[in-house]
Amino acid sequence: MPRTPRTCLHAASLGLALLSAAAHAQTADHDALRRLKTVDWPRAYQTQDIALLDRILADDFRMIRSDGGWSSKREELEWLRENRPSYDSLVFHVTRLDVHANGTAIVAGTGVVYDDADGRLEVTEYQSTNILLKQSDGTWRAIASHTSGNRVRPASAPGVVDHHVHVLGPDVMRDWRAIGVTFTRPDSIYGSPSTLLGARGDSLAAVVLLPMGHLYANPEFVGELGIDAAEVRRRVRRENVHVAAAAAAHPGRAVSLCSVPALADWALEDLRWCRDSLSIAGIKLHLASSQVDLRDASHLRRLAQIAQFAAANRLPILLHVDPQRRGHDSAHVRALAEQVLGPHPSLVVVVAHLGGSGGYGPWTRTVFRTLLGWRRDVEASGPRRRLYFELSAVVLETESEGVPATTAAEAALLRDDLRAMNLDRVIFGSDYPVFDPLRGREALLSRVGLTLQEVDRIVRGAEGGIFRTMPRSAR
Repeated sequence: MPRTPRTCLHAASLGLALLSAAAHAQTADHDALRRLKTVDWPRAYQTQDIALLDRILADDFRMIRSDGGWSSKREELEWLRENRPSYDSLVFHVTRLDVHANGTAIVAGTGVVYDDADGRLEVTEYQSTNILLKQSDGTWRAIASHTSGNRVRPASAPGVVDHHVHVLGPDVMRDWRAIGVTFTRPDSIYGSPSTLLGARGDSLAAVVLLPMGHLYANPEFVGELGIDAAEVRRRVRRENVHVAAAAAAHPGRAVSLCSVPALADWALEDLRWCRDSLSIAGIKLHLASSQVDLRDASHLRRLAQIAQFAAANRLPILLHVDPQRRGHDSAHVRALAEQVLGPHPSLVVVVAHLGGSGGYGPWTRTVFRTLLGWRRDVEASGPRRRLYFELSAVVLETESEGVPATTAAEAALLRDDLRAMNLDRVIFGSDYPVFDPLRGREALLSRVGLTLQEVDRIVRGAEGGIFRTMPRSAR
C-alpha cells in the first residue's frame, strides 16, 4: 500500500525520535566516560580507594607503564593498597573521546601531576590512552591503559605578579564561622600572605592583597550576625587595617587595596580615610556584594562618584563587575563602562575574573567582550585606556562553588579570545587562597594551551606596574 502523507510524517517522526534517543545515549556515555577518567580514576589513586578502582578496572585489565612494564588489575590493586601517592593532586585533560557502536570507547589525553610537598611546585606530565568496554548494566570498565611521555617541567618562572590574593581579618573569619562557614586550612593561610610568599620564594615577585570588607554590604550576612550599621562600618574599617598591615609586613612584595560597600553613605569618606591613614595601592569594588544593580541610575551615580575620587587620587580600581542579578545584559555592562569609567581617561581599572564570577561561561564572555568592545571603540577616537582584564578563577580545573569546571570548548574559546586581542592588557590573578597562583599559571599552559612566552607575558604583569606602590621587582 502506498504511503500517505500522514504515514510518511509518522515515519519521519519515529526516525527523529530514534536519532534523538541515540544522541542522548551517546551524550550520556560521553559524560560518564569523561567523569570516570577525570574524576573517579584520579580520585581512586589519590585517596587509595581500592573499591572504586576495582569498579573501574575490568578483571582482564592490562596496563603498559611508561617504563615499558606490564601490570594486571590484581597488581594495580595490590600496589595501590600498599602505596599512598605522595603527590599533591592529579588532573586529567581529555583530548580524545570516541564511543563506538560495538560498546567500545577510547579515552586519551594528558595527565598533570602536581607535587607541592617541599614547598616548591613540581609538575609532571604524561600521556595516557585507555580502552573501555560498556557492561550489560550500562557502566564502563577499562580493559587497557598505556602511559608514555613522562616529563617534568618547572611550574613557574621568577617574576609572577598575582593581582588577586585575598586576606581575611579576624572579624570576617569569626563572622563566617558564626553563620556556619568552615575553613579547611589553618587561619594563618587566610589571614596573612606569609605562607604563600614563603613557600613560593622567588616564584612570586609580588602580590596584591584584597580585603573582604565588602561582605558587610550583604543584608543577609549582616542580618544573621545581628549587627547594626555602625558596627558594620567598624568591621569594614578593621578589615582594611588588617590587610594593610599584612602588606606592610612584606615590603617590596605586597601591596593592599581598600574595600568598602560601594553604595554605603560613608563609602567615599572611608576611602578618604584609607588614602590618608593606610598605605593603600588602590580600591576594590565588588558590585555583587555591594548589592549594585546596573539598571538603577542612582547606583551608577554612586559608582561614578567613586570613580571620580579614584581618578583624582590616582588610585586604581580592581572591579568585580558581575552584579549576580537576573535581568542584566550587555547593554547594562556598556552603561557601566560609559557612565562610570568613560569620563576618566586616566583612570586605571582592573576587571577581575574577566568580568564574571568564575569560569568562562556565556555570561563571563558577554561581560568581557562588551567591555573589550567599549575599550576599542573609545580608543578609536581617543587616548589609550588603562583598562586591564585579570584572569583569576577563569580557568577552573574542577567545580568550584557551583561553577562547573572549564570545558575543553571554553578553554579553546578563552585561548582564541586572548590571542585575538594580542594579550593586550591581560594580567594574572589567582583568587588565592581558593586557588594557588602557580597552579593557575600552569592551567594557562596545560588547559588553555597558551605558549610559555604568552603565559610569561601575562604573569609578569603590566609594563611599569599597575598599582602605584607596586614593588620594583614587579615592574
